Amino acid sequence: MIALFVSLDAFERALRRIPPTRTNRRLELALMLAVLASVAAGLWLLVGGARPRDGLHFVWAVIAFGAIPVAGSLGRRWDPDPRPRAIATLVGGVVSIAAILRLYGTG
Repeated sequence: MIALFVSLDAFERALRRIPPTRTNRRLELALMLAVLASVAAGLWLLVGGARPRDGLHFVWAVIAFGAIPVAGSLGRRWDPDPRPRAIATLVGGVVSIAAILRLYGTG
């Protein structure tokens, strides 16, 4: 749900050419913390003996966790124009949503 909010927020910022605010950064941090908590829970299950059905489950977890930071760092490389940064965050949010959905699918 948080990934959807990050994506919608980035979409609005891209349309209006609004630079990111403290609230936007906090929302992205909340997404990273939520994914990190899920990764920690998955590692706890792994230590307990449970295994995912798909071996790529671990790769999807890394993608879900890293999509927003990578998008943020790529977005900072452009000019001060806020639109490319917002588009990069939007792409990162969509990638994060897709990876999270794939993670739930492979359980």
